[in-house]
Amino acid sequence: MTDSEYAVRIYCRVFNKTTDNGDAYVRGILDAIDMLELQEQVALECYYRYGQSLAMTGVASQYSTKSAVDKAFRKLRHPSRYRDMSVSAMLARRQKLLDEANAKIEKLYESLELLISRASIDPVVQAELDARKQGIHDLGLSQRTKNHLICVGINTVDDLLALESLDKLMIRRGFGEKSRDELLAKMREQGYDEWADRIKV
Repeated sequence: MTDSEYAVRIYCRVFNKTTDNGDAYVRGILDAIDMLELQEQVALECYYRYGQSLAMTGVASQYSTKSAVDKAFRKLRHPSRYRDMSVSAMLARRQKLLDEANAKIEKLYESLELLISRASIDPVVQAELDARKQGIHDLGLSQRTKNHLICVGINTVDDLLALESLDKLMIRRGFGEKSRDELLAKMREQGYDEWADRIKV
């Protein structure tokens, strides 16, 4: 009898099943048997693998065999042993652990979102963000310059700050040095001197 057959046989006997239906975890069963007392291991081996009693092997009496087997089965039926001997029990335990982990992660996300929603932004940073969101209409530009900006898709200060150059404006008919200087001057008034120095052509 192979180890697998022996393990399945023990599994069926322990849990009073006629067949394991593929639920017996062989490695787990053999490990559980290895944790029994030596006399209990020998009793199971003799009786369920070789069909002999301990008395037949000259080791002990028939009573000792039954006593050792019964004691072994009581230990193997313990819920902590069953978890390691049953495939379905192992999967159920892993799923439970996974569900618990997911629940903890979900709570962490909820806590993080709560912290973020309650977090106060530095007033200086908030002012900078608000300034970048303001529309070009708030810069005090001439209508001609505003029209040129809008035509190329520039509607906010943030759009202007994203520009690498004014090339696409300078090639427009009607947007010359005067419009450029007006735009740079208005941006400097808003405190964007570094941008104006970089973008100047």
